[in-house]
Amino acid sequence: MLTVGHLAQDWYGSKIDVKPSSLERYRQTLEQQVLPCWQNVSVAKGTAPALQAWINELSRDRAPSTVKKAHHAMSMILDFALRDRRIAANPASGINLPRARHDEPTFLTREQLFTLAEKAGPGKLVVLTLGFTGLRWGEMAALKVQRWDGGRRRLTVAESVTEINGLLNWGTPKTHATRTVPVPTWLAERITESTAGKGPDDLLSSTPAGGVLQNKNARRDWFD
Repeated sequence: MLTVGHLAQDWYGSKIDVKPSSLERYRQTLEQQVLPCWQNVSVAKGTAPALQAWINELSRDRAPSTVKKAHHAMSMILDFALRDRRIAANPASGINLPRARHDEPTFLTREQLFTLAEKAGPGKLVVLTLGFTGLRWGEMAALKVQRWDGGRRRLTVAESVTEINGLLNWGTPKTHATRTVPVPTWLAERITESTAGKGPDDLLSSTPAGGVLQNKNARRDWFD
């Protein structure tokens, strides 16, 4: 009997085309939402009505985004089975999903951003850089001095670093493409000043010991 658990394992093992951070999110979704219900269930019993009942049950105490991630993972698993001709059709197609609530985004004003930066203490320059360039945290944390062009006031984003289960994983940015980001003149002067005494391979922003800045640690040290 082919179970969803066995099929999920085969599918997960085939995912060599995604970033480690995405793979970790898939693992969490499988362990927390998919496998508790489907681990030992025959794939043949994964009918559209059974899947809809599962989605309805998840929706009672999970956020719509979480439910959609669970459905997406299950759908990819069944697509994997369909590709290998283990099933004739994907019963997850056409399942009704909860509507996501889209709140209107709130943006900091320039004054609020400067206030936040001041409150960050040693993280002031990092907060200003994130706020005025739009870099993702992992992109900022991976920047090396050689990626800073003070004359042109440009940052070259070519890498990203993410913590996964306590280990740092280096890779390409989310879009997999290198890009340059313009920096305001006043901020460029501060970034240039911060590079004094550093070599080209040193991190542009780092811990006092020169290590990679990790989001959870910075949040604890600067704000909590």
